[in-house]
Amino acid sequence: MSEWQPITTARELAALDPVEIMEGYMDGYAGEPRPGANRSPSYRHGWFNGNQDRIGGSTPEQIALIRDCRRMWGNDITRWGDPLPTPPA
Repeated sequence: MSEWQPITTARELAALDPVEIMEGYMDGYAGEPRPGANRSPSYRHGWFNGNQDRIGGSTPEQIALIRDCRRMWGNDITRWGDPLPTPPA
């Protein structure tokens, strides 16, 4: 398995498992060690963001993801991760 790369698009986010994201987030926020390749991309995404929230600051990848999510779903963060909107015909 190749090295994990941060999620930067709404399309990538929509493909992840929200339960595994939350599990990874809680572990990252708690300061658990960086996950290995035995963990899913969803868990690793959550861990990455939980760890960043714990230490503070945002990465360029997080900013790119926020911008793309706003473009796809608007500012209602509760919709982020929902199925992608159907493009206009």
